[in-house]
Amino acid sequence: MATLIATGAIKPKTAVTLAAILNQVGAFLSTEVAKTVSGGIIREGSDGVQITPDIIFAGLMGAILWNMITWLKGLPSSSSHALFGGLIGTAIAGIGFN
Repeated sequence: MATLIATGAIKPKTAVTLAAILNQVGAFLSTEVAKTVSGGIIREGSDGVQITPDIIFAGLMGAILWNMITWLKGLPSSSSHALFGGLIGTAIAGIGFN
């Protein structure tokens, strides 16, 4: 998006809106990225957590909420760490600490 904005091809507000829409669509089309990222962190399968769009959405909402709280309080935070925390948190909520 930075290239599109820097060249003046699209306005920043349009770029952010486009990125938000396409990221949302991508999250609901496939869970492959989440499965790749969670490889080795979360046990999947019949004896573990089934990664579904609901799990991914819950993790994403947890990360967004955490980011909003830290931004409003002026605290430094990492969005990547928030996403991992959200994913791990939803996995724990899904099957517990076993």
